[in-house]
Amino acid sequence: MDGVAMVFQSKLTGQDEGLYSCRASFYHHTATVNIQVEVTSEDKQFALAAVICISSASALILILVVTLWVWCKRQNRSQYKVKKPAVTESKEYARMVSYSIVLDIKSTV
Repeated sequence: MDGVAMVFQSKLTGQDEGLYSCRASFYHHTATVNIQVEVTSEDKQFALAAVICISSASALILILVVTLWVWCKRQNRSQYKVKKPAVTESKEYARMVSYSIVLDIKSTV
């Protein structure tokens, strides 16, 4: 520490990584701050960004493919649906669609 600043060498190395704690006190008040320091190179940052971009693009493409597949399936299914006749209030139509179910259950004891 140099006054209120944390000072490192001009070039950081992997040995500088770690958890640093800063503690300040004033009379009966104290405060502690923990700082996690990680050292990465530009190559590591580029590789990390590339992995994130590729995985995000793959997820978006997968979602798009599934959405298109579902949409196409619904379009194909709707082409072969049999359309029901329009509802009319005629007695003939009511006679055609009315039915009854009779259950005759016999049991022996």
